[in-house]
Amino acid sequence: MPENNDNKNENKKKSAFSLGDTRPLVVVLAIIIIIIIVLAFRVGSKTDVDNITFDMKELKNRIETLSFDLGDFKKKYDRFGGQAIALPCEGICEIGNGLFVHNVTANHVKAEKKVILSGEIINGMALRMDNIKMVFSWLAEYPFEVPSVGSGEAVPFTVVLKDVSEAPKEGAFVLKSADLYYQKLMKAGIK
Repeated sequence: MPENNDNKNENKKKSAFSLGDTRPLVVVLAIIIIIIIVLAFRVGSKTDVDNITFDMKELKNRIETLSFDLGDFKKKYDRFGGQAIALPCEGICEIGNGLFVHNVTANHVKAEKKVILSGEIINGMALRMDNIKMVFSWLAEYPFEVPSVGSGEAVPFTVVLKDVSEAPKEGAFVLKSADLYYQKLMKAGIK
C-alpha cells in the first residue's frame, strides 16, 4: 500500500499546474515584471515634474508678453481689370478678382433709350466685402455700387445704361474698389 501513496505523490508532482521546484523562479519573474511595469509607466520624480511646471510657467509668461488682439479691421481693396462676359449670362460667370455674376439679364427699354442690367454678384473670396464700387464697361463706363457681400453670398444688383440704342451682347464688370472686412478671428496668447 505504501507504494500506491508514492505513485499518487509522483502523479501530483508531474501535473501541469504544479509548481514544484520552480516556485521561487516564478515568484522572482513576477517581481521583475511588476518592476518593469512600474518603471515603464513612471511619470518622473518630483524634480522632473517641478522642472516641467517651471518651463510651462516661463513659456506662458513669454506668450503673454507677446499677446495681442487682432480685432476687427478693414483694408482697402483697389484692383482694376475685369473679365468680359457674353450677355445674357445664364448661370454663373466669372468676372475676376474673386467675384462672379449670376443670371445677368439685359432689358432694353427703347422708349427711354436705356438698358437695365440686373443679376447677382457672388463673392468667391473668403472675406466679406463692403462698399463695393464697380463699373460695367461697354460703350462707356457705367458705375454702380453694392453695399456688402459676405463670403460665398450672392447679392442682387441693377445697372442702368443710359442713352443706348440696343442691349449689349457682351461687357466687362470691373471692380474699382471695395473694403475687405477681416472679422475678429482669434486672440493670440494664453490666459
